[in-house]
Amino acid sequence: LPNANMPPGMMEMPNGWWVSLMGRIKPNSTPTQLQAILDVALQAEPGKAIINPAAIVFDGRDGPVWDRAGYRSELKLLLAVVTVVLLAACINIAGLLLARGAARQSELSLRGALGASRQRLVRQLLTESMLLSLLGGGLGIVIAYWGRIAVSRCLAASPDGVNYDINLDLKVLSFALLATFITAILAGLFPAIKTSRADPQNNLKDRGSVGVSHLRAGQILVVTQIALSLLLVTGAGLFLRTLVNLKRVDPGFALDHTLTLTLNPGDSGYQGSRLIAYYENVQRALAAIPGVRSAALVSHPLLGSQLEDAALSIPGLPADGKATAAHKLTVSESFFSTMGIPILEGRNLRTGDTGAEARVLVVNQSFVREFLPIGLPIGRMIRFGNDDTNWQVVGICRDAKYNDIKQEVGPTVYVPFRQDPYGSSTIVMKTVLPPLSLVDATIKTVDSIDSNVPAGGLATEEQVRDQNISSERGYAAYYGSLAAFVLLLSCSGLYGLMAYNVARRTSEFGIRMAIGATPRQIIRPILRNALLLAGAGLAFGLPMTLVLTKVIGASLYGVTVADPTTLFGAGSLLVTAMFFAAWIPARRATKVDPMTALRCD
Repeated sequence: LPNANMPPGMMEMPNGWWVSLMGRIKPNSTPTQLQAILDVALQAEPGKAIINPAAIVFDGRDGPVWDRAGYRSELKLLLAVVTVVLLAACINIAGLLLARGAARQSELSLRGALGASRQRLVRQLLTESMLLSLLGGGLGIVIAYWGRIAVSRCLAASPDGVNYDINLDLKVLSFALLATFITAILAGLFPAIKTSRADPQNNLKDRGSVGVSHLRAGQILVVTQIALSLLLVTGAGLFLRTLVNLKRVDPGFALDHTLTLTLNPGDSGYQGSRLIAYYENVQRALAAIPGVRSAALVSHPLLGSQLEDAALSIPGLPADGKATAAHKLTVSESFFSTMGIPILEGRNLRTGDTGAEARVLVVNQSFVREFLPIGLPIGRMIRFGNDDTNWQVVGICRDAKYNDIKQEVGPTVYVPFRQDPYGSSTIVMKTVLPPLSLVDATIKTVDSIDSNVPAGGLATEEQVRDQNISSERGYAAYYGSLAAFVLLLSCSGLYGLMAYNVARRTSEFGIRMAIGATPRQIIRPILRNALLLAGAGLAFGLPMTLVLTKVIGASLYGVTVADPTTLFGAGSLLVTAMFFAAWIPARRATKVDPMTALRCD
């Protein structure tokens, strides 16, 4: 399977030799033994022509090793976030069960007075919590079955076209059921034990004081939930700001009104002069489509996560023992005008820059700063690798991003495709009309030249850029939705606590209103208590957030983990949410009829 287990673009690197093999080892053999055999074999004949030949042996059942390495960190981080969400859900359930147990304290005290043992009460409460958790787990599996479609869309596909099987299987279902069972035990055991500890005699004598200890435990759980919410909301805010920053990055070339397509005439037998003639015909035909302003060729799509590095030797450059290399792109003479990259000094590439003429190239500003800071760069000679052919610098262009919008612009050289043709290349079309409206005309034009060379990968430059930042978009979507869910849990937990507190103090509110208390005087202490809980949660969660968000520091762009704007925004959002979660029970307290309240107890 050519290229199936190979990083994209590696086959076309002039300084690298690659071959992918897939095999089945004997039952009594091990990958270590196979590695040793290949190491010895590579040192024989291949070792005479290849510098430092090496073989990489890995389990083919898990797909390309670089894809696993790339997604491993993302999935570990996602698993950590899901664990925090699960913890928040356990805390929320525990808080609600505490409030429910406090409300049922009289019932449970009566049952205890009639002879029910503490173990029986715990078993009853734990069974109820497990039943609720199992019902929720079953609903979660149904949601996960449909939600896997969204996951597959957010996970960027492999550059080699490898798709990942994310269907639910027996292992996933077993893990989900086990997690649900453990969650039910953890969330229900503490409230059950605490509720069953109450003294039936005291509770039956003084029902007005029932639930005070439960209220205190519920406040601790709410504070913990707010702290976890701050962690997730801050993380979601950092990823959202990263996504916004990446959207605002100037790549150094025009993104608007561009349509790209990939051609691989080399696979259809085009080589040498026939390959060059094919590219010329395609560019000419595509540029003639109504609505197309110009067409250009480039060996790799800009921001397409494909990169070619070339070893360089520059006569006159002081040797400092470091390897000299630059990014390399093979382009047509219309590339710079089509992409909106101006030539700052010297000249552009020309149609006359053919294989029969002297080799020429254009370099970017970073190349000049890195390798040619002294003297006039125009006219300097450059060699690639061990090749003795001289390439002359004839122009300097503005810096532009190459393979990744998150990376700084590195030294880059642009060589004419007639002097260094590639078997596969990308055509970029600058359009007047909306680019996607020209897809059908583009496909028909390419087929009319040679139907054996299909046009693939048609996309706008905005879509290529969005694919380049797909991980950041996935992060923002995943963690934003999980943060919103945990925030909802925190609000429901605080609402339940405040509602229980209001119900417990119904008689008190009735007496206060009977002697002349205003609604504001009733609402103020309830909201003050809620804001104190929110403040305690923020104070507890801020140090934890600053420590744990350092894990995502490498995934951020243009923002730090301690960004004050994001932290202030997350804290303000939590305080606002907590305020409104307490406002509803507080307003309900002001509508209590004093006479009804005095009779209710």
